Amino acid sequence: MSKLPLLQEIAARDRPHVFMLQETLLGERSPFRLQGYTTHLLPHVRGETRGCAILVQDHIASTVCEPAPFCGTDVEVHGVRLQLAESSLTVYNIYRGASAALELGDLFSQATREPVLIGGDFNAHHDLLQSPQRSNEAGRHIALVLEEVAGVSLLTDPSGPTHVRGGRLDLTFVSDPLMGSACWSIHPTLMSDHYAIVVELGLACLPPPEPPHRWDVERADWVAFERALVRLFSSSHHLSDLESFADLVASVFGQAASEAIPQKRRSARVYRDRWFYCDRVRELNRRLNAARRDYRWRRGSPLRRRLEAVSRHVLVEKRRIREEALVRWCRTLGAHTTLREMWRRLRSFTNPRPSCPPSHPDPVSEADRLAKHFADRSASHNLPRSVGATLEGLSDSRAAAVREACSQPDEADCPITVGELLAALRRRADTAPGLNGLTYSILAHAGDCAERVVRARLSWRLGPLHPRIFAYHRKRNAAQCLASFLGELRGRVGMAVFLDLEEAFELANPLVILSALVAQGIGSRLLSWVQDFFLDRAASVCFQGSFSPAYSHPNGTPQGSVLSPILFNILVEGLLDVEYGRGVTLLAYADDLVLVFSRRDCYTQANEALSRLYRQSAELGLKPAGLHNAVGRTPSSLCDDPQIPGGLDGLEAEIRLSC
Repeated sequence: MSKLPLLQEIAARDRPHVFMLQETLLGERSPFRLQGYTTHLLPHVRGETRGCAILVQDHIASTVCEPAPFCGTDVEVHGVRLQLAESSLTVYNIYRGASAALELGDLFSQATREPVLIGGDFNAHHDLLQSPQRSNEAGRHIALVLEEVAGVSLLTDPSGPTHVRGGRLDLTFVSDPLMGSACWSIHPTLMSDHYAIVVELGLACLPPPEPPHRWDVERADWVAFERALVRLFSSSHHLSDLESFADLVASVFGQAASEAIPQKRRSARVYRDRWFYCDRVRELNRRLNAARRDYRWRRGSPLRRRLEAVSRHVLVEKRRIREEALVRWCRTLGAHTTLREMWRRLRSFTNPRPSCPPSHPDPVSEADRLAKHFADRSASHNLPRSVGATLEGLSDSRAAAVREACSQPDEADCPITVGELLAALRRRADTAPGLNGLTYSILAHAGDCAERVVRARLSWRLGPLHPRIFAYHRKRNAAQCLASFLGELRGRVGMAVFLDLEEAFELANPLVILSALVAQGIGSRLLSWVQDFFLDRAASVCFQGSFSPAYSHPNGTPQGSVLSPILFNILVEGLLDVEYGRGVTLLAYADDLVLVFSRRDCYTQANEALSRLYRQSAELGLKPAGLHNAVGRTPSSLCDDPQIPGGLDGLEAEIRLSC
């Protein structure tokens, strides 16, 4: 079967329901497998038959028609009956040699009584078939039978040849009820000296069966399983027939398992030796596993020597089988083998896991949609109108201050030293370093190295962060933030209001951050470096190997950059520098804020402090989300405060405030 690789490619791509092959030259024990298909073989017998085969998809029930109808001496006939969704179809594969006598009367009579498709190589010539050669006995017999037997029609289109030398040797006949939906064409790539013919019939096939269930018993709810069994058995009727009762038990257990036991995910496991796997390899693996098991149970020198001998034998045998499989595949290469099929098979030899096709039908458009979505999240139109108007009113003065600061000298203008570079290098033990100590990871992350140098200089020039900022700091964490929060309210009457900065990382305004750096004395080259970090930022999305165009991101601190955390903390510092009143403390952890009121008149202070916070957020280009819950600790004398919607019951309560 020199066309087996091409058949495998067509089966995987087009999934035809049935293949009909003539002159296969396959013996009864010839290894012929096509994944997903059941092979019905009429074996080749030297000097008698050339061999035929019919391949049917596994989910279609098929049986061989025995005995096959007589169609003439030395005419090979192979029939298979297919069970479809609403009816059955009988397919006959016929090969007639040049000297064999043809008799189609009985077969055509059967085609008038039931749906039948007859196809094959008839070696027939006649004017009815528009053959370029003179009519022969087989052609005259076919023309006579078509005139005498009503109910069978010739499906083959006489407009084109079916052989490379011309002529229409391959014919297809169908019962008349199938003619209305039948279609005939020549396959564009599959051929030998005959062109492959594609026949389409408008018949509904049975849907492929679902794969068997695989229950994940480790995650099973056995209590629910037992309850489901009791409920299903109590609602079922008593059956005296043993077979019916067995079917009932199996059905009840299946329903109970569906309710209480989750199913395992189906995984396409690909084995390394799949391309040469055979019964001999299976037997070798079984013997090797048995030897390993024996040695694991009873360790000793004799069993170890036996395991070593078995391992050497299996290794030699597998190498021989692998070489034979490779030689067999090389023999199948011919003038009609496509480069695609050749490279696909070669990759399967070296790579045990084939590349998965994209699961999305249009990955290019999906990548473009994701890139537009991410760019839209950082656009300025997401800010409230009042915040946008405030930023626009301050933008000119801020831009002028940044330009002036960039032109002024600064003490951080000294060149980058070797010590700074060595401290910023990302050293990983992934590759062997060269003579200069550099590894591949250092060269691959040169941009990160430059950002670390800038971050180190910024940290040196700015000094320590605000003491009430707890995120992105080596010596501060969430636990210390919670401890500070509880310390503010400990033993006091107070209240806490929790807020969240909505899309703070995506909407952080670069000009506001630069102006905050100018206010803290940063200028010259260090400020220009940070400005260049924000300038003309664009990003694209790679989705399943497809890249989108690059879209601009005017706002935001790039997540994943080593500079972004310190720049975001500088932006949030602008909220902490505001005086919110006596006994009012603002704590910040990334984009989460909490206003702590530790005085008895906390309710009267809340509206004023929140108003200041919102005004300052608008100047900084931040968008506080809707207020979260406020937790208060107060004596009962404040339960009827008219400013609070709803009273407070007890010493601790949860309320909602609105501005």
